[in-house]
Amino acid sequence: MSTQPRRIIAVHDLSGYGSGSMTTVLPVLAAAGFEVCPLPVAVLSAHTGVPGFTYQDLNSIWSEWLAHWRATLDRVDYIYTGFLSAPGQIKQVLDFAAAHPEAMLIVDPVMGDHGEIYPTYTPELCDAMAALTAHAELLLPNLTEGCRLVNLPYPASERPNWPFIRLLLTKLHRAGARQIVLKGISLHPADLPPELASRAKHRGEHLSNFIVGKDANLTVITHPRLPISVDGSGDFFAANVIAKLYGPTAPTPSVGSNDSAKRLTASVLYAIRLTMTALRQTAPEREEYGLDFIPVWSNVLQTQSDSALFPDEDITITHIRDFTCE
Repeated sequence: MSTQPRRIIAVHDLSGYGSGSMTTVLPVLAAAGFEVCPLPVAVLSAHTGVPGFTYQDLNSIWSEWLAHWRATLDRVDYIYTGFLSAPGQIKQVLDFAAAHPEAMLIVDPVMGDHGEIYPTYTPELCDAMAALTAHAELLLPNLTEGCRLVNLPYPASERPNWPFIRLLLTKLHRAGARQIVLKGISLHPADLPPELASRAKHRGEHLSNFIVGKDANLTVITHPRLPISVDGSGDFFAANVIAKLYGPTAPTPSVGSNDSAKRLTASVLYAIRLTMTALRQTAPEREEYGLDFIPVWSNVLQTQSDSALFPDEDITITHIRDFTCE
């Protein structure tokens, strides 16, 4: 049995000030036991929520950087992408992945939110991102990103109904991703699928995370919506899903395995608990900085338990076993 840590290539932008992207992903994955190899997409003076930030694309250094890795790295276990700045970067990611067929590709397609695509994302870059996600072992879009990846119109009310969600998940699954976590969807209880509506504890604002496993069955995890939204929370959520699902304590991964549905659900639940607790503990004066995840993350590392965090009675888990992406 190998004692080498699992190696993950983390492809993200790097902000000098603020929580999010590389400054969140790197410590979470490293503390979880991964050997993290950062591949910076761009450097910013601060995250994009801070007025006046500066931005420098690093596309020009990628060719030499990746050529050196091809000559140096004997193996790559995972490639985890977030924000990308140019179609050429996506081509280089795909070429690097092709050179390491043993590596699993994990894609958090950081393209936009609340129905708006980020200004740096041209139509060509959006199409390239869609091509990248077709190769993903795990895809983690929000509603805006999911709609753009499969060219569905974003719901006018920002509150999609159940038939729309099922159509979106079907299209995402058909596009090639083997596992999908459609995250942070705001649904009214009246719009929930029948299996979930009969059990839902949350009769007001809540968020649902829709998980499609390799068996194409659906699990929905629902929790109350907190009255706070800060930069870095999505990156913290995704990094913790990966840490729990693929970290050193997880079974040896296999691209051909179909036994991961329960582990994926447990990993999303773990990430929800940590993210919701960090959101609750982020003080108003720290909101510009972003998600203040260090206290909750340090507590989990020390206690090796997440069960005392966001209370389970506020979370509903529903398995819709007859769901198929037909």
